[in-house]
Amino acid sequence: MTFVSSEGDLIIAEDDQIQTWNRQTDETRPFGEIFDECAMGVAVSPDGETCVTGHDAGIIRFWSCQSGRVTRTLTGHTDKVERVRFSPDGLLLATGSWDGAAKLWDMVSGEQLAVFHMPPHCYDVAFSPDGKTLATGSADRTIRLWNVDTGEVLRVIAAQRDDIYSLTFSPDGQTIASGGRRGTIAFPHAQTGRVLFDTKVGNSNIYGLQFSRDGQSLAAMASGTGVTLLHAPRIEKN
Repeated sequence: MTFVSSEGDLIIAEDDQIQTWNRQTDETRPFGEIFDECAMGVAVSPDGETCVTGHDAGIIRFWSCQSGRVTRTLTGHTDKVERVRFSPDGLLLATGSWDGAAKLWDMVSGEQLAVFHMPPHCYDVAFSPDGKTLATGSADRTIRLWNVDTGEVLRVIAAQRDDIYSLTFSPDGQTIASGGRRGTIAFPHAQTGRVLFDTKVGNSNIYGLQFSRDGQSLAAMASGTGVTLLHAPRIEKN
């Protein structure tokens, strides 16, 4: 299950259903159509107009947040699309798939712009705050940092001993948080790859990470155990 916020509601993608949950009224309602393919990942564009979902069989669907109607469908992967992420300016979409690739898409034309390979599986993708770098987490236990413009691998970070299921950048772009199996979370420096801190939250896989706006806290979503709030390490500036 994955979820994102849109206009005060949460859009939840789980199995073959996409729903919205109003946090004030505690009401849920179906969002859009029901398809045969399971919905794996979900993202809302920065302007709040478009929702994107990743599905089995490599399918990516674009939805109108207002009407709940599908506006575009892409098939660019050969296996389930685990994660979908918008660039900060909303002009690009990044997708990560079990086919061992991450891809960049033009949001206006729907054109595939780049392919980044990291077999055997790409579990998560994350844009840096300035949109110039894409981080990918995979089953080979590494974080790869890619130049969005050139497709060049900038750095390979061995931050964990397990598969990396989730990634996020700190608001200042200096720290990456990565979540793996059995509750492991690591905080490598984005520029050097040096692990600043690591910790363990329970014994469940970490499938979602999100920094607070001030970068001081990190919310970690673990399989079957809910959300844990952690204090995030900070880099001292000289």
